[in-house]
Amino acid sequence: MRLMYVCRLFSGLAQSLKQKKWEPRGVPTIYRLIEALDQTNDEILFVFTVKDKLVGWQANTIHSFQVEGLRNSVTVIPDNPHISMSSFLKPGYAREFSQYIQLHRLLRKFSPDLVYFDRVNIYPAALTTYRTKVPVVWRLMGVPSAMHESLEDMSLVGRLTRKAYQAPFSMVICSRDGSGGEGWMQKALSIATPRRLLLNGADPFSNRKLSPSLQELVSNNKTKVLFVSRLVENKGCEEFIRGACLVLSRAPEGFCFIIVGAGPLKAQMSRLAKENGFRENFHFIGDQPHANIMSLQNACDIYVSLNQMCNLTNSNLEAMRAGTCMIMPRSPGFRQIDEDTDTLVPRECVWRINKYNDIPGLAEALIHLHNNPKERVSRAIKTGQHAAQMIPSWEARIKSEISLLEELASNTSQ
Repeated sequence: MRLMYVCRLFSGLAQSLKQKKWEPRGVPTIYRLIEALDQTNDEILFVFTVKDKLVGWQANTIHSFQVEGLRNSVTVIPDNPHISMSSFLKPGYAREFSQYIQLHRLLRKFSPDLVYFDRVNIYPAALTTYRTKVPVVWRLMGVPSAMHESLEDMSLVGRLTRKAYQAPFSMVICSRDGSGGEGWMQKALSIATPRRLLLNGADPFSNRKLSPSLQELVSNNKTKVLFVSRLVENKGCEEFIRGACLVLSRAPEGFCFIIVGAGPLKAQMSRLAKENGFRENFHFIGDQPHANIMSLQNACDIYVSLNQMCNLTNSNLEAMRAGTCMIMPRSPGFRQIDEDTDTLVPRECVWRINKYNDIPGLAEALIHLHNNPKERVSRAIKTGQHAAQMIPSWEARIKSEISLLEELASNTSQ
């Protein structure tokens, strides 16, 4: 199989490519597939498109190079549209059209059996299906709010975007992360487009040893509550701090709150904790190596997820695999958000609160579980046992996706 793999340049991958040494962070669905594809006997062209300046990619022209740790070469297409396009198109559209032209040139030169595009490369993906006969797979890592809203957007951009969704893709693959992907695909895609929902993977808990500083943090006798997230909107960051402060107002010596992650809301979260007089009860430990996360989840007493859009995220699946007592919101009742979560995860395992911003409900759950340690242990054990049956290993999960790609490429070449 000759596969052209096209993905946005995520910040967790950008540093690896800058250093030309493969040491990815974040986006395991992406980097694990890249690694598995690279280890096959297939010929792979990895292409990364720069979508914003925040990743810090400095090159102004398309650039191909080798990366230590990857067998196949890497090509990066910058966010730098030709000046002629910028003169009559808005920056975002100029970037997309310019990147499509460069992708099309690469496609003609490489002559792949199959092209794989990630979610944000929807416009180049759709143009490729309309202008070539090469099979195209479009890959969705869940469906964010903007994609749900786009189905009702009557502007020119909205209509063009829906036309792109209707493109004759050979397949659309969506992560089953609780974001309403199944319902969205029924509404957005052509009725003839094959589609698959795949639950992401999480490897069995390996009890990796924590660093001395982290081990000291989780060794106190308080009830340790863990929150793992990018500290951005829609993740329930502020709601978590407010709920925790409400708990501390009732049991100031009983809890230790640990926040893993970085992002623009960190300062606001820290300020809220300080204003309520409980700053010393919160430990912001920033981004952590991926291998540490499950050990932290297992070492803490309670894990809280307050995602507004989905609660079958990679971090949550890992928490289940680690055998953690968990709290998360139930389905909000619209756009099929977290209906998968409610279906797949029994209530005797994970404690549900009414909604992501149910601060009193979060506080009551934390106090109850704090006062009932045997219930915490019981829920943790049930969660771990259920996760072992429900969640595939990453190896099995990635193999299933590669099998889909190889089958498509094989059917096309016959």
